[in-house]
Amino acid sequence: EKKIFGITYSRKKIYSEINLTIRDFIGNDINKIMTYLETNKKFSLNIEILDPTGAVVNTYFLDDCVIKSINFGESNYNNDTINLISLMIKYNKLTIK
Repeated sequence: EKKIFGITYSRKKIYSEINLTIRDFIGNDINKIMTYLETNKKFSLNIEILDPTGAVVNTYFLDDCVIKSINFGESNYNNDTINLISLMIKYNKLTIK
């Protein structure tokens, strides 16, 4: 951080955490994902934004990711809604293509 004319600024980019939601439905490999995340502290994440036809519009590359929190949702056998798992992810580098 530096202070010039009373304004404090930093050259280091500070990224906020992102919330990633995964649908946990039958046939989903959520167990493989969770096992990987539990065994590896830091990881990289690629997020592709698709248009309605399925073509990739934007790609985000997140490096040095760490999971800050996990919410496994609510398992309820009284209804047939899909369970949602929310991950709060902190990252140190972002590249957009």
